[in-house]
Amino acid sequence: MAGFCKHCGAALNPGARFCKGCGAAVEAPPAVPAPPQTERAGYSPVANTPEFRQLAATKKSEDTKFFKVLLIITCVVAVSLFICIWLFIDLIFLNLFFTACVLSVALTYAIVLINRINRKKSPPLEVTVWRYFTTNPDFSGFKEGDNSGNMLYLVKFKDGAGRTIRTTNIHDGRYQEYYQIGDRCLFHPDIDFFEKYDKSRDTFSLCPFCKGKVELGHTRCTRCKKPLLV
Repeated sequence: MAGFCKHCGAALNPGARFCKGCGAAVEAPPAVPAPPQTERAGYSPVANTPEFRQLAATKKSEDTKFFKVLLIITCVVAVSLFICIWLFIDLIFLNLFFTACVLSVALTYAIVLINRINRKKSPPLEVTVWRYFTTNPDFSGFKEGDNSGNMLYLVKFKDGAGRTIRTTNIHDGRYQEYYQIGDRCLFHPDIDFFEKYDKSRDTFSLCPFCKGKVELGHTRCTRCKKPLLV
């Protein structure tokens, strides 16, 4: 490399590793970052392959069955509590109060589950990253692998009508590390995944099925072996 030694000021020959004046090692210049990979912009055609559609249909079916089971359990628990309240409590005002509480909680949870079931049937929807959200009010950065259980990280998305869609709760910052505010994404409701349109700035991929981090260059998740939307 050409230039001058920062120790003695002597001129350096191109490609020199040591200064000819004082013998000090010559530091290499900082690496120049690679230009953005503009060819990685656009939604992946992998989402339309037979294998991916089959895997997505399977996940959709499994999730729907799970939500239906939770809905049935909610109804059974609510009815059981209702019967116990009216059998073992003699005060009418307490009966009405506890009944109202049970019905309110059960109805709210049932509505959430029904919405989740219906959302699985919706077609892909284009959204944008709106803002970050965390249960920690002092959030100041990512804490990869934080499994303390007292911090949840969410990324909120908005669709064209201004409605808010929220990601699945997770206990580390990989969603906030992957998505940037303003990113354009395609929401796949059957697998509950937000696919970024511009992937040129990514430093890793996110598996659409297990949500694990995958190094760039892979076309399949290194954990669940399912195809990536790259």
